[in-house]
Amino acid sequence: EKQADVFAAFLLMPESKLEKLIGKELTIFELAEKFEVLPYFAKFRIGLAKHYSPKKYAFLWGNQ
Repeated sequence: EKQADVFAAFLLMPESKLEKLIGKELTIFELAEKFEVLPYFAKFRIGLAKHYSPKKYAFLWGNQ
C-alpha cells in the first residue's frame, strides 16, 4: 500500500511541476487545489519531496 501511495504521489504531483513552484509561498490547501488532490495528499507529497530531494526543498522547513 505504501508503494502505491508513493507511486500515486509522483504521478499526480510530478517533480517537474513541483519545481516550478519553488519560491512561491503556497499553503497546503493552495497546493492541493493547484494539483486537484486532497490537502493530506499534498502534504504527503511534500514530505516525499523533502525526503528524496532534501537540498532542493530545504526551504520547506526553514534554514538548516
